[in-house]
Amino acid sequence: MNYQAIRASIEGPLLTAFNNLVPAVPVYFDNITAVPPNTTTEYVRINITFGLTNEPTLTSSLDNARGALVIRVFTEKAVALHATRS
Repeated sequence: MNYQAIRASIEGPLLTAFNNLVPAVPVYFDNITAVPPNTTTEYVRINITFGLTNEPTLTSSLDNARGALVIRVFTEKAVALHATRS
């Protein structure tokens, strides 16, 4: 499994989940440099980083990837995410 496949399997469900909220919450991934047009609105920024890619295991598979998933939710100060308020 390559990085693009790993990234797609993580980003897809997160994008779907935030887009299914009412109202939908914009999602920005680390490979997109767009800045939200209005920083007072709600939005989510998701970063995926990879560390060690192959490590020996007890099985014959060496297709393991370590990484970190960081999800930052931005909203107005002292206000919950709009979609979770109702």
